[in-house]
Amino acid sequence: MPIAFVGLKYAFHCFLSMDEPNSYTSNPLDSRQLRAFFPLSRKGSFTASAKELHLAQSAISHSMKALEEDVGRRLLDRVGTKVLLTQAGEAFLRHECRP
Repeated sequence: MPIAFVGLKYAFHCFLSMDEPNSYTSNPLDSRQLRAFFPLSRKGSFTASAKELHLAQSAISHSMKALEEDVGRRLLDRVGTKVLLTQAGEAFLRHECRP
């Protein structure tokens, strides 16, 4: 099992316990969204992430939009063809990758 998916509930709990308003959600995180988030955060490109995951670019885009809606925070800044993590996105990544 990949380390990124170990402790999923703990990571989500840590993310929700941050002092950020409106970040609570009653829906569990979708592992497909997380599988798209990690390469996107690493590569900074929807196209490169889609190629790595053998998915359409639009599938990655829709997954990220759904993930942001689920956590109640904007996790990504889209700048032209590049993608950068917001402060909330960096915090989410740190907590999600924790063993």
